[in-house]
Amino acid sequence: MLWLSGLDGQLRTDGVKRNLFVHRKAAPTPQPGKDADTYRMFLDSETSVEFLSDTLKNGQEMMASEGVIATLFYRLVNSEKLRNKFREPAFYSQFLGAEIGAGADALKTISPYENVNLKLFAAMRQMAPQAGDPGRPLAIALMDAYAKLFPEEAKTAYAVFLSTTYGVTASQELAASFEQAAVAGRFGDLDSYRQRSRAAFSLLDQTTNRVAKGDLHLDANLGPELWLLNEDFKIAPAVWEHERTLPLSINVNTASEAELMTLPGADSALASRIAASRHSRGYFHSLDEVGLIEGVSPALLQIMKEMTEKMRKAGMYSRQ
Repeated sequence: MLWLSGLDGQLRTDGVKRNLFVHRKAAPTPQPGKDADTYRMFLDSETSVEFLSDTLKNGQEMMASEGVIATLFYRLVNSEKLRNKFREPAFYSQFLGAEIGAGADALKTISPYENVNLKLFAAMRQMAPQAGDPGRPLAIALMDAYAKLFPEEAKTAYAVFLSTTYGVTASQELAASFEQAAVAGRFGDLDSYRQRSRAAFSLLDQTTNRVAKGDLHLDANLGPELWLLNEDFKIAPAVWEHERTLPLSINVNTASEAELMTLPGADSALASRIAASRHSRGYFHSLDEVGLIEGVSPALLQIMKEMTEKMRKAGMYSRQ
């Protein structure tokens, strides 16, 4: 614990409770294009705490964020509706033993907090066969498993997920609505803020109902993972280590401006254009869409495709 700063500790508690990690970080300050400076910008971006209060991460970024997932679990286990909705006594037999758990008296031994955790454990067991699919976020698989196991609680569980993520994984329109409200609030335009907030929360309610009814998938606004392996740009195994031995791998649909700047010939302006284009549409369907952005030359696009092939050959991490 000695290397953790006080700020880091605060983010792990207050940041989780405030749902800070759903927001994007500010782009790093441009520096000259030498490799050492690019690496310093990469490290600064990784450790930055400059979150933008009116700019949300896209769905993939959120599902890849430890902080967002921590907030989601914090809210799930503290949902009064989920905590206080007990199952039939037989459900608890798998945790307490058949003889103990079969009777109604068993419920008296389980607190509401234990109750919601046991239901989440059951959902995790249900989703275990899907855990090996690297293209399906585990948090979304968990929510769908919970809804399938406990259909009368589905709307409540989905509401916790969607309110935490502002519905970004399901709807790009929702993302834009909440960001527009946040911008109006930042500028102090209270009339516009109230109007846009009401519209955004109304759309959130509609989206929650659609997801709960099965009319809209929770991952409807998630794009493909466009991985690149940049063997020419090495990073250290951890930000506090100095020896750079590992090739950097990035997903173009989640990469920060600093990560995009590690591509050959990509300066801060181009990295910002790529990130802005992705943000406006939610995600890129393919690298060919990235190639349509001003400043992405055919040569750079070809390099990116070659990096994709290198990543394919290197293989992905397997979930066990």
